[in-house]
Amino acid sequence: MQKYLLFLLLLILHGCAISTLMVPKGVDRAEVVAFGSTIKHYRIYLERSRLKPILNHKKYLYFYHKRSKQPAVLIHRQKHYTLYSLTDPKQKPFTFSQSYKARYRHILRTLKTQGYQPLAHPERIGFSITVGHRRLNGAKTLRIEAKDYTTLIRLSRHAIKGYTTTPLDAVESALPWYFISDYYTRYAKRATSPQQHEALDAIAQRLQLTPNITPRTPRTPEHNTSQRSIIVEARIRQRIRRLATQHNQTRAKQIARRQHPQRTTTPKTHPKPYRYYLQSASSAELTRYLLNPQSIKQLSSQQYGELMKRQIILRRTARKRPKPTHTPTVGYSKSFLILKAK
Repeated sequence: MQKYLLFLLLLILHGCAISTLMVPKGVDRAEVVAFGSTIKHYRIYLERSRLKPILNHKKYLYFYHKRSKQPAVLIHRQKHYTLYSLTDPKQKPFTFSQSYKARYRHILRTLKTQGYQPLAHPERIGFSITVGHRRLNGAKTLRIEAKDYTTLIRLSRHAIKGYTTTPLDAVESALPWYFISDYYTRYAKRATSPQQHEALDAIAQRLQLTPNITPRTPRTPEHNTSQRSIIVEARIRQRIRRLATQHNQTRAKQIARRQHPQRTTTPKTHPKPYRYYLQSASSAELTRYLLNPQSIKQLSSQQYGELMKRQIILRRTARKRPKPTHTPTVGYSKSFLILKAK
């Protein structure tokens, strides 16, 4: 009894859960499904009952090694991150324990020092990866299947570049179109002779491609003139149609004006802004503005106080102005005229 208790205590101290001992065979380990001369097929099962999101609600992220160009998958379980190789069954997984210092950014930095880079699109390195939910011996797992097309892509490019099917004589497998679409399109546009087009068709048939490329055919002078005349006629028709629509629109507007004559509306006087009354308005204008209840509603208490101060200043300056003095008229008084008459 003491041995069992000691064994359980060691498991708890080591940070290992009892459920990890019940993992079925074949889980968390890559296996080779098919190893051909042109295509290699790999598969790995990962337990998904205790997975946690890593980044942007994703529970697994792809990585690849710079030198070997081999993909790997990173998962997060409870208190540690694990990186599994998708192509090498003998390679041991890299485990990183999580702590308050070891977050995803720190683990990403550590993986970069070991030669791993994040992989958003596996097609860029010649791999096709599919993920599905499966049950293996009663356990919920993620089944990740990776197919290596690098050798087939290299042979296909060599054949397309030389417009020959010789490098693909021993090839019987199909190649997805997205691996070779740009390369095939480029050389299909460069092809000029019928033999080159026939070679490209034979390559597409051998690889079971479904390209959407129509080869360019040389145009004759008669074809060019007929094409130009068709374009000119189409432009003339378009011009006539545009003028007809414009005429119909103007005609409809004239009829609408006759039926519904426009009423003469008096132009609305826009109220002057607050800054005008604060700087340029006269005392009378400012008084009328402050006596208007609608204008007072639009003012804040601070603006109303500033206008009242300016009104007081304008009144004081008006009082201090000197009154105009009239110059006396030159003449004789009435009494002086009477004495002169005597």
